[in-house]
Amino acid sequence: MPPRPTPRNEFVDYVLDQLRELGGVTAKRMFGGHGLYSDGVFFAIIHADTLYLKTDDASRAAFVERDCEPFRPTDKITLRTYYETPSDVLEHVETLTAWARRAVEAKRDEDDANDPGRAKPTKTPRRHTRRRRG
Repeated sequence: MPPRPTPRNEFVDYVLDQLRELGGVTAKRMFGGHGLYSDGVFFAIIHADTLYLKTDDASRAAFVERDCEPFRPTDKITLRTYYETPSDVLEHVETLTAWARRAVEAKRDEDDANDPGRAKPTKTPRRHTRRRRG
């Protein structure tokens, strides 16, 4: 039996279209919502037609100043590192892209802090070769 196609969600499609300039953004179904990834980095949650972006200590203030709420998947669980995206930000492609880039950075920074031994991308060192004397 072939796998059933994933039902389309208009809000998810809308958010993916709004984030087209970020590039490499995919949505994966999870826990009754969707997780958004940018080149493999989990940076946002869509739940109940609301986009929640990853925050850190520096970026969270912009969300709190606009009275945005943290993600609450249940009455007993609150994820204070993911905040709802203001509607005016969601509606403006360039602004949303900038906020999403900051969310990706916040997640990468968190991953680096949680795994300090993780190899970071570096340039390949050049090999020094001796010249032959003739």
